[in-house]
Amino acid sequence: MKKYIVIGVMALVLLGMGCAQITKANVPSDIYMTTGDGIKNKDYKPLGVVYAVRAQITVSCLGLFPPYLPQVGPVIEKTLKDDIAKQAKEMGADGIINLEIGFLPANVYGLIVVTYVYAQGTAVKIK
Repeated sequence: MKKYIVIGVMALVLLGMGCAQITKANVPSDIYMTTGDGIKNKDYKPLGVVYAVRAQITVSCLGLFPPYLPQVGPVIEKTLKDDIAKQAKEMGADGIINLEIGFLPANVYGLIVVTYVYAQGTAVKIK
């Protein structure tokens, strides 16, 4: 009987443990980025759309509770922002407006969960 109690307590502890962390990704400092639709008090010219996508691979907790709504981690967020900043600079842009970071539905392969995380926005040149 003690054996089942110990196993039950261990199972509850494992299921109650969180696997997430909250940190903030840094934005590349040489290019302006905003989720808004413009740059306040400045005229700008839209140059085109920038887009990047990365696969985020996670392991579900014991295969019981797959993360269908995964968190976008700071490493992948920084990588995506760096990718679109590079694209914008190649276009001659000074900034990115209408920045959106999101993810596509998760694909579950047993314990492995693959989510495609994307970043997109509009590259602009300040006049």
